[in-house]
Order: sequence, then C-alpha cells, then structure tokens
Amino acid sequence: IGLENTLFLYASDNGGCKDAGGYNTPLRGGKHFLYEGGVRVPAFISGKILPETAAGSTYKPIFHVSDWLPTMFGLIDDSTGDDYSSVVGMGALDGANHWSQLKQAATVGYSEGARDEIILNIDRWHTPDC
Repeated sequence: IGLENTLFLYASDNGGCKDAGGYNTPLRGGKHFLYEGGVRVPAFISGKILPETAAGSTYKPIFHVSDWLPTMFGLIDDSTGDDYSSVVGMGALDGANHWSQLKQAATVGYSEGARDEIILNIDRWHTPDC
C-alpha cells in the first residue's frame, strides 16, 4: 500500500482539565464545561492521500467526533472508487461525511460543511420523559 495511501489522523476528545494542568487559552472553560474550551479541540490530518490544495489549510465548518467514521469511509470510497456505505450501515450512523469538503479545505467556508448544528448538552432534569 505504501505512504501514498496513508492518512494520519489526530484528534482530541475534549478540552484539557485546568485542574490537571490543561491549557485551553484563549478559549474559555475546559473539560466538563460547555464553553469552547471544553468542546472545541485541536485535530489534524496529514498524508499524501490528502490533495496538495488542502495541505496546510484550516477546515472551518462544524465537525463532531461522530463524523470521523463516515468521513474516513468517504475517503475510502473516493480513493478506491467503491461504495462501502452499505457494508458498514452508514445510514444508521449519526455522523456526517466531510471528505468532499476536507479535500477543498482551503476554500470551504464556515457554513459550507456537511453539518450545520451540534447538540452540546441534554439537560435530563428538564427533559420530559419520552
């Protein structure tokens, strides 16, 4: 397969805990908080499979952790020419495929992503029983 078909992915799960030395500045808050410091985290992808036009750019649209799996399958479908969505049951996943936008990350604006909202919190004390 070689490095030309390799993609490195790094993503954090939430903001750092200030009580344990976490540092989220300039963002407010951290782990266990709904401020940006607790929900906005660093992530990057790198590899020769990523188009040169996207290299070194920042992806601006909203991206949720649940979007990684559909996005990686979008990459696989794009690079192989096959459709693996039925194999993994993509319709049952909560995530969105951002691969086509990530390939053009340098030109994609904040509102042009595959997702336009994220639920940050469900207050179980004020949610009626379903």
